Amino acid sequence: MNAYTGSEEYAAGRSYVVFGKRDGQPVEVEDLESGTSPYGFVINGSLEDAKSGESVSGAGDVNGDGLDDVIVADFSSYVVFGKRNGKPVELADIRNGTGHQGFLIDNSNNYSYERSGPVSRAGDVNGDGLDDVILGDDTASLADRARAGRGYVVFGKRDNQPIDLADIESGIGRRGFAINGAKELDQRLS
Repeated sequence: MNAYTGSEEYAAGRSYVVFGKRDGQPVEVEDLESGTSPYGFVINGSLEDAKSGESVSGAGDVNGDGLDDVIVADFSSYVVFGKRNGKPVELADIRNGTGHQGFLIDNSNNYSYERSGPVSRAGDVNGDGLDDVILGDDTASLADRARAGRGYVVFGKRDNQPIDLADIESGIGRRGFAINGAKELDQRLS
């Protein structure tokens, strides 16, 4: 899958996943947005001003279903599971728990409306057969290191239950691990 980003009227953002194909015919974005294209689908942002898709990446096969997945960032991050149909994916549905097309990675700084940092595929870091993802938080401050930054490796999983980065920071639930910046103002690990 390949993901491309765009924007919409209220800056919620959107990303486009285009399936690989063998012919040279163009893919119409209008068809992706309407859900009528056999060549991919749109991922619609969840919140006004979220600018979803400013950071987007292939994620590998995070849920082990044989299809590659996508990770998309806005105020939080979302793993969107790969699929074969053109039905649009609504990040708002994943955020509120009514969508089963992926899962939310809730930003521990969500209250401040800081955007998630860059997102990327990490490969199978923990050796469980599922691809993992990595994301950055360049706003993270540690007790003795202001804006040192923090990275997170989030392990792949088969369910759509949300993951809270605050739990990963604390080591709760064994869903991944944090990588803390070395010194004050390092700000980026990814």
